[in-house]
Amino acid sequence: MKKIIALAVASAFALPAVAADITIGGSMDYQYVSTDSENTDDYIASDDPQINVVATSELPNGASITATFNIVEDTDSDPALDNQSSHLNLTGAFGTFEVGDVSGALDQTGDWTDIAPAFGGYFGDGNDHYLRYDLPSFGVGPLGGLQASFSVSPSGNNDAVEGGGQEGTATNREASAWSVTYNNGGFGIYLGREETDRDANEVEEWDSFGVRYTAGPFYVAYETGEVKNIAAITNSDIAAGDDVDYRGIAIRYTMGDTVIGAENQQIDEEGTETQDWSEEQVVFINHSITDEVNVYVSHSSNGSTDTDNDTSQTAFGIGYSF
Repeated sequence: MKKIIALAVASAFALPAVAADITIGGSMDYQYVSTDSENTDDYIASDDPQINVVATSELPNGASITATFNIVEDTDSDPALDNQSSHLNLTGAFGTFEVGDVSGALDQTGDWTDIAPAFGGYFGDGNDHYLRYDLPSFGVGPLGGLQASFSVSPSGNNDAVEGGGQEGTATNREASAWSVTYNNGGFGIYLGREETDRDANEVEEWDSFGVRYTAGPFYVAYETGEVKNIAAITNSDIAAGDDVDYRGIAIRYTMGDTVIGAENQQIDEEGTETQDWSEEQVVFINHSITDEVNVYVSHSSNGSTDTDNDTSQTAFGIGYSF
């Protein structure tokens, strides 16, 4: 009898796994980086190798639920293996709810000028949050394709990710954000705002705007943002409480399996006697050997008032997604 009961219990727990559509994937990317920095030798870098497990089940009335669990090797975190971006997704005619380590409403749109396989990146687009709601696309006629999103993070000890949070996450800090994105054909535009508690009753205020256009093989994008009362930026002279402007410009051209492109990213500190700034120019070529394997060369030239960041680097990389 005990064996029969145990078998029945095991079968009951096994049924959902059978019913769910489960996929396993991941990615691995390594780069040899050559640098002219006096303080840094050439080195090998990795872009967070990871394994992704995704399970999806269909629910009544056309809704679905998806669980995403990511095992990421991140040498900047402790422990090095963690579950970054693991979350639960509920989608239906009502829109989409996501809970866990998810992109905030501002972070989940934009980043349209971050196109290089190495270096660069637009940093004015907010943080990860722990709960986000995306409305269904709405609009009629030429205004069809509008998408609105809202997100929040409570101020308590959120356990959505290993250790309560990751770099770039509104960790144990109350936060909220909204964004509106419009896409129609090759044209897109977004606007968003985020407020995040910093410390001592101070609040970071993020505002970001972006526009992009695609015509055949050509792509061009522009983004601009401002963060008021920012937290201190690691490896920078920008201190807590400063106001910072961000700007990104990107262009690329696709020729079959080969992409060439460039991006320009600027960070400017506002209203200080010794204003800090940086401007990074990135050019790259990326070639897809197959749908899963790509090789690339990316060169960065960064001018900055911070001498540690005033350097040129070249990355020779290979990436594999499966």
